[in-house]
Amino acid sequence: MNLSGGDRSPTVKAILIVTLLVWVGFVAVRLSAPSDLMSRDQERVASYVLDVVEGGNWLWQEDTAGNFASKPPLYNWLAALPVIATGELDRLTLSFPSWFATVISCLLLVAIAGRWFSRSTALWVALVMLSCQLGIRQVILVRSDTLFQMFVLLGVFFALRACLDGKSWWPFWLAAIGSVMTKGPLGLLFSSLGLVALLWQRRSKGETGVTLHRRGLVGGALIFIAVPVLWLLVADQESGGRAIAKLLGDEFFGHSLGERSVVGASWTDHLNPIGWFFTRLAPMSWLAIFALVKNLRRPSEDPEERFVERFLFCWLIGGLIILCAASHHRFVHLLALMPPAALLGARQLATIASARSPMIALLALSIVLPFASLYLNVIDGNSPRIIRSEEARRFAMRAKKITGRSAKIEFFRAPTAVQVHLSRFMEPLNDGGVGEILADNEPVWIITAEEDLLRRLAGEGGSDGINVVLRTPYEDEYLVLSLNNAMRHSIAEFVPSLPVVHWPLFLLLVTSGSGGIVLLTLLTGRRVARGQVDSTSV
Repeated sequence: MNLSGGDRSPTVKAILIVTLLVWVGFVAVRLSAPSDLMSRDQERVASYVLDVVEGGNWLWQEDTAGNFASKPPLYNWLAALPVIATGELDRLTLSFPSWFATVISCLLLVAIAGRWFSRSTALWVALVMLSCQLGIRQVILVRSDTLFQMFVLLGVFFALRACLDGKSWWPFWLAAIGSVMTKGPLGLLFSSLGLVALLWQRRSKGETGVTLHRRGLVGGALIFIAVPVLWLLVADQESGGRAIAKLLGDEFFGHSLGERSVVGASWTDHLNPIGWFFTRLAPMSWLAIFALVKNLRRPSEDPEERFVERFLFCWLIGGLIILCAASHHRFVHLLALMPPAALLGARQLATIASARSPMIALLALSIVLPFASLYLNVIDGNSPRIIRSEEARRFAMRAKKITGRSAKIEFFRAPTAVQVHLSRFMEPLNDGGVGEILADNEPVWIITAEEDLLRRLAGEGGSDGINVVLRTPYEDEYLVLSLNNAMRHSIAEFVPSLPVVHWPLFLLLVTSGSGGIVLLTLLTGRRVARGQVDSTSV
């Protein structure tokens, strides 16, 4: 990593230590926050990973409802590797591509800032990028956006080296392949937006411009086209034509070029990315805009530094225009525009004399992290989707203790997040399949969020009833773990030890016999030790 540009303080070692501490700090804060798996389509991505791990479907994936994956599979492949290696499916393994991509992006930003701006800019750039609402989220995110951000930034880094140092374009195209296999062809567009600065440089009076070296330009482009096309054709053939229909028809042409079909949508929705930029990316976005205006009024006297200023301008403003023009708007898409904003914002912050000290940066980190934790645990933690995610996670953890790893489990109208936490990828039962499972002679656990419907279907199918072992609040209903009618003797055979129960959990132990359903215990807010059950007949 070359940090030769600008001033000579702080040291390279200090910059790297601060950058890694920033990354570790935000990862720790994010992991300490409640689960958010049921927000922003993360449980769907997690189900794709499960399809790779449990189903062995590496070429293409679908979720538990049978929906084809909406993005290329690189994120799913990378997330599956630590799951397979460790045998654990949790937030850390599922989000491996995100937290790994975040540290790589931070180091790339340090390299760009140190090479073409200053070491002070390199010192602050990681903290500036992560100290915003989107930055806090991107560290642990079960979505492809953070990985996409890394490949876009990697492409920009190699594009700058090709333009300013005369390096080959081959690394740029390899990064572009990574971005297109992560989220689609927009990665190449975002990485290339800054190259408009070449035209800007040539049109400026008194400037000779930057030479566009062509080594690897054509050959790399051919490889960039061949790799994703080859995967798409093979995946389309293996999936019976679903890959092209989904990825090109629904996603690329539908979301990128199609009209908005959301009820109540209006033309003003196209301005949402600008509003999100000034709110979700604050205060980084404010510093970036201030720096852009300053650069336009007083550009750098150094030709290379001036080119990088214009490159970042074209990348950021051009990216906002593209996001506004698209028909599909989500604030998480702004992750691809955070690197230029971070570089500009950190450069502006580095103009302050005290910003050159690593101790000041560490002090700032120690102030930011508690506020980030407060936001995640209090403000964001009270949102309905976060509450539902935690309810599903707690239920799954208790169910795992009761059933064990080898038990047969079926899901009937249950959240996908529960399947993810239990590491079970399977198609949920439909209404017609419930009766057969309930009457099965083999013990089968059933998890549902619609207990009343399950009981009704059991009655219609001639079953004696369902045997509810665990019930926990979920939204306005309950998540229920039950056994089918194969259990006719003692429930203790299937539940050797019960977890400690605290308010507000309601735990029901129910068994069926020849005389009907007998309620063994109802615990409401009392603390019950493992294995101790009070029996009450109803």
